[in-house]
Formats: sequence, structure tokens, C-alpha cells
Amino acid sequence: MTREFEEPFEDPLKVVRKGYVDSPMGQLHYRTCGEGTPLLMLHMTPQSSLQFQNTFPLLINAGFQVIAPDTPGYGMSDKPESPPSIEEYSSVFTYVLDSLNIKTTAVVGHHTGASMACELAKSYPDRINKIVLHGVPLYTPAERQERLSALHVDLSPKKDGSHLLDYWNWIQSRVGEKASLDACHMSAMHAFQAGEKEWYCHQAAFKYDMEKHSKL
Repeated sequence: MTREFEEPFEDPLKVVRKGYVDSPMGQLHYRTCGEGTPLLMLHMTPQSSLQFQNTFPLLINAGFQVIAPDTPGYGMSDKPESPPSIEEYSSVFTYVLDSLNIKTTAVVGHHTGASMACELAKSYPDRINKIVLHGVPLYTPAERQERLSALHVDLSPKKDGSHLLDYWNWIQSRVGEKASLDACHMSAMHAFQAGEKEWYCHQAAFKYDMEKHSKL
């Protein structure tokens, strides 16, 4: 028995394709979809490229090719052996661009991703033609030091599972009613996926002098 459709069963341009590329920090996972103007999207910590998934259809319809990697240590990318700097984090994304034969791209960065987007534009000006920053971690030296002193959230497992509820309550105390339950759930899942190295990218962002490096 055959089935016929008046319209294609699946629009190939709207299929989110996943891939891996080798980098100095191990295998880097990414999602890509659409055709047209390249747009590199860098997520916040401890999320992954899934943070942007609801925007993919809108961006595809607007004529973009979305490239959304998982930062090393988050999502499905390998974990670095030691805490990288923002400069080291940002450099690995060029391996994704190279694997997709993308010479130049616009870049969007959210929070820690904004720091990496800024550094990419600074270190690779011939490859970044536009930059969009959201939730920029622009702190004074005192604020950065304060955040560096409180990096570690205890994610170690407990026999009674209370570590799961403890982290959930911690998220709720930070976002209150500002975020949906689905968003809170995704944040918790990503944090536990990152595990004991969850704090690596936050440390890099809080050590990074955004005001100094944003003078492109």
C-alpha cells in the first residue's frame, strides 16, 4: 500500500540536523537548519543549543542558516579536562564553521554566550560580520570577584534524591515567576548533565573583562 501526499511530508529546510566536529576540547556537538545567511547562536550556561530551538522556525523563515553549537562541557559536547578561558571557549566554534564551509557569519550570544560572541568578533574579525548580544555579563571588578567567590552549586547526588529538589528550589529562588516550568526543568536537566564541571564556563565569563574586550 502506498501513500500519496499533496505536500511534502517533511520540509527538508526545516529539519534540524545534528553533527559533531573534532576540536582541541574534544567532540563538539551542534545543530543546524535552514539555508541562507549564516547565523551562529551561542547559548548561556549551563544550557545547550536547545535553548534556541523555539526560534529556529522563525529564523529559517527569515532566510537564515542557523548554526547552534553546544559549548564544550554542556549539552552533548565533550567536557574539557580543565577550566578554559573565554578565549579558549570561543576559538572552538571556528571548527564548526570550518566543517560547514562557512567563511563569515553573524553571531548571537546570550549571557556567557555573549562573552564568547564578543571574543569571537575580536579574535576573528574577518569571520564575524555582525554581532548581537543579549544578557551581557558586564560587571565591575568587584561584581566579578563576588560572583567568582560563589561559583559552585552542589550537584553531588544524595541517596534520598534531595539534591534534585534542592537544585530545583535554587532555580525557583532565582527566577521566581519570570520563567516557565518548562524552562526551569530544562535548566535543571542541563545543569545535572554538565555535572561537577557545571561551573567552568561561569568562571570563564566572570574572569573575562567584558568592558575591556568589547571595544572592538
